[in-house]
Amino acid sequence: QAGDLVFGPAADVDLMQVAIDWYRWVMGDGEKPPFLDAPVKYYVTGAEQWRSAPDLDTATTATMPWYLVGHDGPHSAAHPGWLRPEPADSPSFRFVCDPDERTTMLLEQQPSPAGQSHNPLMDLPPSYHDLGAHLMGVDPTSPVFVASIDGFGAVYTSARLSEPLELVGEPQLDAWVVLDQPDADLCALLYELRVDGSRILLSPAVQRLRHRDPARGVQLMVPGEATLVSFRNFHWFARRLAAGSRLQLAVRHTGSLRMDRNHHTGRPDGFETPDDVRVANVEVLHSGEHRSVLHLPIGRASER
Repeated sequence: QAGDLVFGPAADVDLMQVAIDWYRWVMGDGEKPPFLDAPVKYYVTGAEQWRSAPDLDTATTATMPWYLVGHDGPHSAAHPGWLRPEPADSPSFRFVCDPDERTTMLLEQQPSPAGQSHNPLMDLPPSYHDLGAHLMGVDPTSPVFVASIDGFGAVYTSARLSEPLELVGEPQLDAWVVLDQPDADLCALLYELRVDGSRILLSPAVQRLRHRDPARGVQLMVPGEATLVSFRNFHWFARRLAAGSRLQLAVRHTGSLRMDRNHHTGRPDGFETPDDVRVANVEVLHSGEHRSVLHLPIGRASER
């Protein structure tokens, strides 16, 4: 169990015993554990089944693009944009990254009803909301970091799925962004929004925009220029989404007590003071040559 997310009986595997049996087999004192029938073994939540694959890449059979589509007027968690399988020109979404904004920090001082698994690296009690921990998959059923996004991020929701959808692998978000400062921190949160309104975090990613292309080193954003920002560090995951569920993507600023504060100047860490703080205005584009798109990893629908 993770937060309010309860796994099926098949998830209950004595991994310590599997490891012991494997060592015995390697040392010539036993049979190979039947559980280890392939180099990669992964658990598909929702389907509540173990699957096997020769490698992680093979577990993903295809990718499916879902385009981010905006609308006129205010947008929020209650009035989101859309995720659609077909591109459509639409208005951009704007939001603010303010290092002095305290909404997220105040939330992190409130108890989480589902609680969180204890993590010795975290100073906060394990029963409190924590965006930094949420980005590591802790408390995956918490809705607060989407519900509180008003003005500080953008939310996109798909239509209801007509049939189950199995996702296995790493998503990628290619977002066209216009910034009015040299730098900002954004995170992307991908959820399954279930029929009863509850959410399950599928995969998160976080990106400091000046490090958007690690191979090319530090690249400051050019204020006012449309720039492709690719979130390539989503967590690998495996889940079968139920028919009737929706996909939901939130793109928001960080602003967590547990995360480094970005002053948005573009200067190196340690060379900034509180007086250097700048508010960054973010615009996510959805039209023409600047269509933002979420690439979802598709898994095979039947058990191997």
